[in-house]
Amino acid sequence: MVDSETTSSIRFNNLSLLLRNMKALKMTLETFSFRFNNVDSTVFLSHYDKNHENHKKHSSYIQNESTYFRAKLEFIDPADVNNKIVAYATLYRVSFINISEFAKFFKLGWMGDGQGIKGVLERFSENFENIPNSVNLKEKDENQKLLIAARYNPKNPKAIYCIGVKRNGLKKNGEPKVRRESNTEIAQQLYPKLFEIFCQHTNISFRFSSDKRKAKTNEEIIANFNAQR
Repeated sequence: MVDSETTSSIRFNNLSLLLRNMKALKMTLETFSFRFNNVDSTVFLSHYDKNHENHKKHSSYIQNESTYFRAKLEFIDPADVNNKIVAYATLYRVSFINISEFAKFFKLGWMGDGQGIKGVLERFSENFENIPNSVNLKEKDENQKLLIAARYNPKNPKAIYCIGVKRNGLKKNGEPKVRRESNTEIAQQLYPKLFEIFCQHTNISFRFSSDKRKAKTNEEIIANFNAQR
């Protein structure tokens, strides 16, 4: 386990602001582009949940540090969703589980041409200080949408075009069925303005297609939903 160098004060102020903004908007995931050592990646950032992580297989260091983790980070190669590395962040440093994987992903050679691990991680931290400080409520570009869909809907990873919303019906006991968490994540990330309208109605799911010709505007989707009543 390796970590980026820190100072005694809060270094990642943008991370703190971003996490606060995500919490206010009730968002569990945010994505943004990140560039280090001339290598582009897409970062999937989520609130750290110790109950969902198993650190037993890692060093005692990460087990001890996990008390202070605030975010989980997945750095994903935009050209290959299977090429990724995982890290955890406090407000002071980013910690990587495997230094070899870190070096390979960011094409560092043997630790950045003689800079050594401390120098490389210091450079990384300087870059990470400048991540977005608020949620991007604009629609993602097509490549980002494909990455998100591949993560949450691997059986149909190209279904990124919203074609409508639907009511999920009722369970046998008469209670309304609720949409799947994956459906929520995709809609929240790909169509934030549309999601905001329907987010409180958990019995409504979003419909997606891989056929761009079937895509509807937010206005069309709302009008079609009203017509169903």
